Amino acid sequence: MYNLLMSVSDVRGIYSDGFKRRNCSEICNAFGTLNYSLVVVGRDSRNSGETLTHTVILGLRKAETDVVNLMPAKTFFSYQYIIYNINLIYKKNIRQS
Repeated sequence: MYNLLMSVSDVRGIYSDGFKRRNCSEICNAFGTLNYSLVVVGRDSRNSGETLTHTVILGLRKAETDVVNLMPAKTFFSYQYIIYNINLIYKKNIRQS
């Protein structure tokens, strides 16, 4: 079994120390079934980041979830991206109604 810290915004664990790609794919596939229309994925610059990002995106897309990949991005940038785009969508919906 693997040790994970799971919160509202992320999942943390040590890759290859009990936490494998299969575990990551299963978690992301399950998350993708929650019917979010879009999931934003960001990562840091660690060596495992690219492999895990690929696995996360595959798991989400298997559940037919749209994904935006921010590539390596600081947490602050990720939040700013989300807030900016939510505001755009909100303003667009207001204009259409």
